[in-house]
Amino acid sequence: MMVRTTIEINIPEDGMKITTLEKIIFKELWKAGKELLCKAFKGIEENVLAKEDVRKEGKRERWMLTRFGRIKFSRYKVFFKRERRYGFALDEKLGLPSNCEPTPSVREIAGNLCLAYPYRQAAFLLSKILGEQVNHRTIWRWIQEDGKTLKGHLKEKREEIFTNGEAPEEDGKEREIIVVEIDGTGVPSREGKGCWMEAKLGVMYTGKELVSKTAKHKRYILKEKQVYASLENVDEFGKSLFTVGENKLSLTRAKNMLVVGDGDPWIKGLIRDWLPGAVYQLDHFHLKRNISKLAHGDKKLAQKMLRLALGGKIDKLISLINTGYILGKFSEDEARTMTRYLNTNREGIWGSSAFKDRVEGKEVLVKGSGAVEKNIDIMIARRFKREGMKWSKEGASNLLALRVLYQDEADWRRFWNQQAA
Repeated sequence: MMVRTTIEINIPEDGMKITTLEKIIFKELWKAGKELLCKAFKGIEENVLAKEDVRKEGKRERWMLTRFGRIKFSRYKVFFKRERRYGFALDEKLGLPSNCEPTPSVREIAGNLCLAYPYRQAAFLLSKILGEQVNHRTIWRWIQEDGKTLKGHLKEKREEIFTNGEAPEEDGKEREIIVVEIDGTGVPSREGKGCWMEAKLGVMYTGKELVSKTAKHKRYILKEKQVYASLENVDEFGKSLFTVGENKLSLTRAKNMLVVGDGDPWIKGLIRDWLPGAVYQLDHFHLKRNISKLAHGDKKLAQKMLRLALGGKIDKLISLINTGYILGKFSEDEARTMTRYLNTNREGIWGSSAFKDRVEGKEVLVKGSGAVEKNIDIMIARRFKREGMKWSKEGASNLLALRVLYQDEADWRRFWNQQAA
């Protein structure tokens, strides 16, 4: 089947400015695109109906938002005799969802824009791209629907493992080590002034590769990097993180697993419940920051406490803190909080050292959570924590699901191809 159209433009003998010429040609290309689509629809429908055992029930009109703007076309509603059902043969052949105005490619463009821009700005840009006015509430609705679809897919995989007891999908590779860095950050909530929701993020990788051997400052890229983030509670987040890790990196087949966290108790609980066998490493930056905060600007005291902590003398450090409380240097709440923090994380201060004779590439044996901090900034802070922003939990959760998907180009492409299937 061949479809054709002709484009003609009138150019004055004395010419015209390049900007004007571009606009004229682009406008005609849009018109030609619409015309070709309608001709292609007609030809495809004729071919399909010629092969199918159907009874025509009359034509119905439909609007569609395409890469060339909005078009209106007619197609037959038919009765499929073998299947004994009604439908639109053309819609099914093209993979057009019912009651959905945009084509999947337009929806993908909108998704790309909303990952980086607020909805009003994304709607403005999409309107410019398509030459048609698109309302920001419409784009918001698309994002919510696509986010829910993504979360539904992950929930199905999660339930296959934890409810049905099925073996998870994985690539079967046995990796030397998998590092998992976990952290959380607040997202401003619409529930009221000063209200926050916690977004949790985990980044998983199998090694680090030096970008340049001659650069003044060493910079590494993460090997086989996988990121998962959500606003789920700790239990659901742990299940989801495990599911993603198992699907992408065969988590349970890894010879060694190192989990890095900032010392929050929920991270230790997640490791216990969903990443059994992993070795825990406390982020030294957070350890130093908490000690410095406790010392209230007393650098000598902070250095002394840090030496005790890094030297593994936790009981002696706790005794020093209790003495400081008695002498009035620390409040009761400060002493109790720091004591709890140290007891929770004592075995993780030098956790990564357990692998020093078992793993090649010592750069992967990190003592800080720089990778997860960077990804929290990129994936969450830059989109969800801009000035004046407030979110509903569902709205933020659905958009975050798309931002997670975008981290893997193959998964992103696969999702939109499925939407067009």
